[in-house]
Formats: sequence, C-alpha cells, structure tokens
Amino acid sequence: MKKYRIPIFLARKILGAVITVFLVMSILFFLLHSIPGGDMVTRAIPFDSAERKAQLRQLWGLDKPLFQQYVIYMKKVFTLDYTLYEGQETTSMDVVLFVLPYTLLLFGTATVLSYLIGIFLGIRLLSGKKIWMKLISGISVVF
Repeated sequence: MKKYRIPIFLARKILGAVITVFLVMSILFFLLHSIPGGDMVTRAIPFDSAERKAQLRQLWGLDKPLFQQYVIYMKKVFTLDYTLYEGQETTSMDVVLFVLPYTLLLFGTATVLSYLIGIFLGIRLLSGKKIWMKLISGISVVF
C-alpha cells in the first residue's frame, strides 16, 4: 500500500503545477487585453507599417474574436511556440537555453549571498547584545 504513495504524490504535484500555470497564464491573457493603448502589435512595434502590423495580427491570431485568441494563446503557451514572425529561425527554446546560464548564475549568486548574510545576521541576533537586535530589526523592516 505504501509504495503507491509516491506516484500519487507526484501526480498531484504535477497536476497542481499545470493548473497553476493555466491560471496564471489565463490571468495574464486577460490583463494584457485590458490594458489601454491597442493590442500587443501596436505596443510592440508602434512605428512599423500598417501591412506589417496586419501580418503580425494574423500570425498571432489577434484579428479573431477574444475566445479564439485565448485558445490560440493557451495553445502557444503549452506548446512553447513563441514565434514573433513567420520564417523566424530561432525558437523560444533557443532563447531560453541561451539566457539560462546567466539566469542560473544570477539566481545562484543571490541565493548563496542571502543564505550567508542570513546566517551571519542570525548568529549576531543570538549573541544577545541589544545593539545587534535593534540594528538587524531596523534593517529587516527597511528591506
């Protein structure tokens, strides 16, 4: 009976992650469509020609009703199809893999520094000196 707990746990976590991504992307879709100033093409390339904007609206499905736009958007989200124009040579995964090392370096450095600073400040708090308690508490409130 116990060996079936792990697959059920993993299935629940994966289902929860998919539902979370679905909800976040749905909220993002409706927020992007509620912003004044035109559609995404107008905001992305405001000074491009009208025919180029029409081509992009057709490619991105922005010339269709809102429900169809939503279906196209969600399909592109879950298939990782973020092409900006026809004939684009690089895929979205190429871009993600290009910036991934920089992201990991930045995130890893920030995480290690925050742990080191947190451990140092925690040790100082345990020293029992009032000045450290006031200083660290004040800095914590500011941050």
